[in-house]
Amino acid sequence: SGDCVCLCRIQRLFSDHNVLHPSLPFDAGVQTVLIPQLGGTLMFNILQPIDSDILLWIQNSLRSDILNKIMIPFTSLGNHGILFIALTLAALLFARTRKAGAASAIALLIGYILTSILIKPLVARPRPYVITAGLNALVDMSRDPYSFPSGHTCAAFGLASAWLRTMPYKKIRVSVFIIAILMGFSRLYVAVHNPSDVIVGAIFGAFSGFIATMLIKIWEERKNKKNDFLS
Repeated sequence: SGDCVCLCRIQRLFSDHNVLHPSLPFDAGVQTVLIPQLGGTLMFNILQPIDSDILLWIQNSLRSDILNKIMIPFTSLGNHGILFIALTLAALLFARTRKAGAASAIALLIGYILTSILIKPLVARPRPYVITAGLNALVDMSRDPYSFPSGHTCAAFGLASAWLRTMPYKKIRVSVFIIAILMGFSRLYVAVHNPSDVIVGAIFGAFSGFIATMLIKIWEERKNKKNDFLS
């Protein structure tokens, strides 16, 4: 039938461009014929050799026993957003930082919806250690098989971006940006994300933080107008 011919053509298109790993069957690299994945899969096939080269260089040139003992626990702090939720709750406890806490809470929620709920299952990009020969992950991600974009990096940059505009203390603003950069790098170091996953995660995080601060600003303006009206 016509539908079968169309399906075969799309499968052949993916097979012709399936440079992720020659030993993988078609279905391992691409979940068959979700149309939104078509452009994304071709894009990833172009990016993957670059991503893989960078990850292999990090593994072969930068890894050491000392760094492993630092990076593995550090990257695990981002699991389920634990570190960033803890920082948000700490900020909410104090009057001067409560606005920053509210902004980061909204940013974390937006980032989670964007990455974990919407984009990851739609794109379904496999973890880099699955498709890059010789690459070994340092942490177990079997319960979360998709890598694009990096949720850890999105959360880190979401909080950092939100606090850039709302946190009154400069040292804290600088510190959380350093943490965000290190979190993104740690995901590469332990080989559970591609560089492109981390970059896009950072962009989504910055976007989430921006939207969060805009929402806080709108709420403050409406509150002030209401107070002016009542006074």
